[in-house]
Amino acid sequence: MGNILSFVLEQPVKYKRILFLETELYKLSSMMYSGENVLVIESKTHEGCRILWNRVDLIQFQYLEWCIFETVVRKSITTQPAVLKQFEMFLNYINVEFSKVDSPPKTPEEMIAFINNLHDESVISKIPKNDVNLISQLKMYASSQLAEHWCNVGVENQSYSLNPE
Repeated sequence: MGNILSFVLEQPVKYKRILFLETELYKLSSMMYSGENVLVIESKTHEGCRILWNRVDLIQFQYLEWCIFETVVRKSITTQPAVLKQFEMFLNYINVEFSKVDSPPKTPEEMIAFINNLHDESVISKIPKNDVNLISQLKMYASSQLAEHWCNVGVENQSYSLNPE
């Protein structure tokens, strides 16, 4: 990105073309267009598909890159550990509730239904109040992973298992 920005920011020189990157799918190069240096992103799979980025576009892209980087770092440092912690808490809650059931689930699909039928408020009450609450999202988007992980841990401990049929 630094090489690209330094080229685009320098004084335009007629017919100075630099190839930054080329793959089997696209080509990233530079050229002069309307009196200024621009970055050219060109598809090698679709004829005539080309995007020109000027100085303003590239600076905006660099700001976007920084935002994305900061977001990824924040998610990696704060959100991921919180999700994993609550995932484990949810698994412990599933263990407790599973032991109370007269007719436990016998297939992975039944286990997913069992997890989806747990009341959010009951699970949330087991989480420390100062933590971010991610239980509803875990239930909505990760019920199959919860069921799979629960079954794998159970098979290792041989205290319970589901018949995958």
